[in-house]
Amino acid sequence: MLSSNIYAKEAFVGREEQNSAIGSLILRASSDLATCESRDIENLIMQSIAELSAIEHAEHAGWFLLSHSGTLTDIFPSTPYTSSLNPLLKDGLHRLPWCLAQLNAGKPVLIEDSDDLPHAAESDKAFLRAADVRSLMLLASNSSSVGKTVLILSSPLMQTEWSEGTLEQCTLLEHIFSNAYQRVRALNESAVGMSCFQQMFSASMTSMALLNSNGQIVLANHAMSTLLGYSEEELLKLRCTDIAVPTSQRNKTSLTECPLHPALEHHPQERTLVCKDQSLILTRVTTSLIEGSFPESPLSLVCIEDLTRQKHEETELNRRQTEVGVLASLLIQSQEDERKRLSRELHDDIGQRLSLVASEVALLASQHSTAASSSADRLEDLRSELDAWCTDIHEMSHDLHSYKLQHLGLRSALKDLCRRLTTQHFCVNLYADDLEEPNSKEVALCLYRVAQESLSNAHKHAHAPVAAVTITKLQDMFYLTIQDSGVGFESSTQSHGLGLVSMRERIKLVDGNFRIHSLTGQGTEIWVAVPDGPAVPQPLYNC
Repeated sequence: MLSSNIYAKEAFVGREEQNSAIGSLILRASSDLATCESRDIENLIMQSIAELSAIEHAEHAGWFLLSHSGTLTDIFPSTPYTSSLNPLLKDGLHRLPWCLAQLNAGKPVLIEDSDDLPHAAESDKAFLRAADVRSLMLLASNSSSVGKTVLILSSPLMQTEWSEGTLEQCTLLEHIFSNAYQRVRALNESAVGMSCFQQMFSASMTSMALLNSNGQIVLANHAMSTLLGYSEEELLKLRCTDIAVPTSQRNKTSLTECPLHPALEHHPQERTLVCKDQSLILTRVTTSLIEGSFPESPLSLVCIEDLTRQKHEETELNRRQTEVGVLASLLIQSQEDERKRLSRELHDDIGQRLSLVASEVALLASQHSTAASSSADRLEDLRSELDAWCTDIHEMSHDLHSYKLQHLGLRSALKDLCRRLTTQHFCVNLYADDLEEPNSKEVALCLYRVAQESLSNAHKHAHAPVAAVTITKLQDMFYLTIQDSGVGFESSTQSHGLGLVSMRERIKLVDGNFRIHSLTGQGTEIWVAVPDGPAVPQPLYNC
């Protein structure tokens, strides 16, 4: 009995010495891993594992990533210390199902003697015997960034007593390893990210710079150097106030005073910058706070887009659009002048001459009434044909130029237009009761031509049996609607015909709005809204 107490006391003293040694190891490893260079962390961790293995008299030791299925992966595959682990254990823990279930449940595995395993771990016991493992410690730890790791200590000969103190110390030591390893990964990822950022920053075609909270340029790429004419070294000596033109003398704007102002975050601003040669360029500046930069000295990324060419192109485009508008106006005016001239020629010259010929033919027919019936019939046919020609020319004259529009107003001209277009197979209805005449003759002509073109399309192309023209004035706006029951078309794909283009241009010249809605088989509706202009005492057409 006395002998047993002596042996127990010696074992207790031995465990105390081991725990003390592990405690010293923890203090030393914690201090060294906290202050060492990142490149030394791997060696320090593996040296600490080797030292722990020696303190616990373990023949084999290792630290691994553990999958749920039991696969072991070297955390530091380049380190030779991991080769000291029993090769059968390095194959994975899937052949130790009871042990693996304990680890997956978050419990440590402390086997002092493999022969003492419970009945539920018979397969584990058989494998450990075959692997010549008597004592075994499996200590798992979870890390959000690293994953599940396991610290393994095993001995083929000795029966090891794993105390609660040993378990707590080894758990703390593995947490120290995990924190150090996370530091290595974070530094490596940061280095890779910074390297990628620097490569993209340098190679970017967009002018970019990094500014500190004082507006000092701490980094600039080649594109910005080229844009402003400074060398990259010269830019590092400048602040944003040195290159940005203030928007006013009293306030130099938040960009120049504080580039990290929250109001500027991701809000592009047009700014004028000063180049090295004192020339000015118009730019679009976008400022973004770099997340993860030091709180005491935050950095912002400033991207600069040169708008000089864009503004020049916009100015040129506006100039050309103005020219097109002027040309369109002149073209329409020229068309109206030419229509008036042709109308006058047809009505006053050719129409009158044809009427005179028709009268002479009628006179000849009456004078030769006693002549051969064939000659009389022929003269009558000629007179009828000449009368038809006179009617056609009269209609053409009205189409080219409406004298009723000029002398009687829009309502009378539209009424005459609808009357002349109405036939046996095409009925046109006009709704223009109590219509107030436009002040502007240009507006009257525009509305008349739109109605004329729309009805002509409805008759010739849509084959509509019925069409309706509705015009009204509300306040200072004229609203014109032309509806037909024709074949219709897909307005999204067939809206660029010459007639529609002409209508749009006319309406644009009087600041109106134009919409067309049409579906195949469902007819067409044209809607126009035109503001009435001021009354101007000038003729509608230039002679």
